[in-house]
Amino acid sequence: MNQKFTQEDILQYIYEETSAEKSRAIEEQMNKDRALKLFYLETRDLLKKLDYLKETPSLTTTNIVMEEISQSNSLEETH
Repeated sequence: MNQKFTQEDILQYIYEETSAEKSRAIEEQMNKDRALKLFYLETRDLLKKLDYLKETPSLTTTNIVMEEISQSNSLEETH
């Protein structure tokens, strides 16, 4: 039986949110379906890259936020 798996199924598999039975079925299907295997590999690699991507605010942004916090604290102390 050739079960059709969706991209959502593959994402659940990557995040280990599938049952053992469904995981085996997905693995078997990936061994037969090159496009499915390619989607899995590309998605897994992309998600690994996203895990390492870090955004940091600019120094200007940080200074603005800190100034706002300081002003807010000053207002609270005077009331």
